[in-house]
Amino acid sequence: MKLNQNCIRDILLELEDELGFDLHISKYDLDELKSYKKYGEDEFLYTISKLSEAGYINESHQAGGDTMYYQLMIHSITWEGHKFLDTIRDNQVWAETKKVASKFSSVSVNMISTIASTVITNLIENQMRQSGLI
Repeated sequence: MKLNQNCIRDILLELEDELGFDLHISKYDLDELKSYKKYGEDEFLYTISKLSEAGYINESHQAGGDTMYYQLMIHSITWEGHKFLDTIRDNQVWAETKKVASKFSSVSVNMISTIASTVITNLIENQMRQSGLI
């Protein structure tokens, strides 16, 4: 399955809004999440798995005896997850980041973060020039 960068962003933004200390999700609770509805079960769970592997979220899961039952516990967004989210949160930054990334056939999540950081830096420099600070 291909990792969907929009799904990564949407899930992290939603988790940031919805997550208390722990977010306990069963298979029957998933349809309450906007990102689950938007991307579907397979893509949502795949992205959750990859966010966990990347160290962006702390999660645990437990499968039941049949595949119709499992529990997913999302404990928190990690420090690295928050850092990444802060680079891609702004809609203008995200749009520009996607525009740059779309010119290449393969762009890692780390590169997305680097591109977004550069976009933010350029926007700040432009704002500072307009304000006469540099």
